[in-house]
Amino acid sequence: MVEVRSPRAVFVDYPAGRTFGPPKNREQNEKILEAALRELPFFTEWGQIRDLPFKWEPGKQPSWQTLREELLRPVLSGDSVEELIKLRNP
Repeated sequence: MVEVRSPRAVFVDYPAGRTFGPPKNREQNEKILEAALRELPFFTEWGQIRDLPFKWEPGKQPSWQTLREELLRPVLSGDSVEELIKLRNP
């Protein structure tokens, strides 16, 4: 068996799938990417993980339930959407 060592990484304490912040928040996404790239010169060995100082603010972000519903919502239009809404909200 071959041992594979972890590459260097930065850590952002955000929910899985939201590493660069909330979707459609380009300014925040770019800040996180720029901070991650600035860390590159500080990696000196395999397996290093550097924490970035960003904090997730749950009150300002959609809930996981809302995000899940958005991801799982079928792409419909017209009458089909109205029928789906009636089924979900009797």
